[in-house]
Amino acid sequence: DLPAASLFRMMKLFKLTRILRVLKAEGFKDLLTMIQGMIGGFPTLIWAMILFLLVIYISALLFKEFYGKVPVDHVYISFNNVPRSMLTTFRCAFGDCNDIDSVPIFE
Repeated sequence: DLPAASLFRMMKLFKLTRILRVLKAEGFKDLLTMIQGMIGGFPTLIWAMILFLLVIYISALLFKEFYGKVPVDHVYISFNNVPRSMLTTFRCAFGDCNDIDSVPIFE
């Protein structure tokens, strides 16, 4: 069993070196540059998502306080708790400011 497993590991390593050799060819330099750029920009993307979620969360808290007690049904349903308020805030930020039944929230 051990020699067979060792042989399979050697074959996998050989395949990996062949793939790396192909990627180092001249035609793939641009692809590698793009991949390195994506990997380098990933932490910035994560921080941008965190900042966006923070803005949505704070806005949702404010909207929940201001609109969560409004006696109009579709407004109350859209802002009665924080997760629903976050979803509604996100949807309104991108132009879909309707409730579940496609009734405009703010008329």
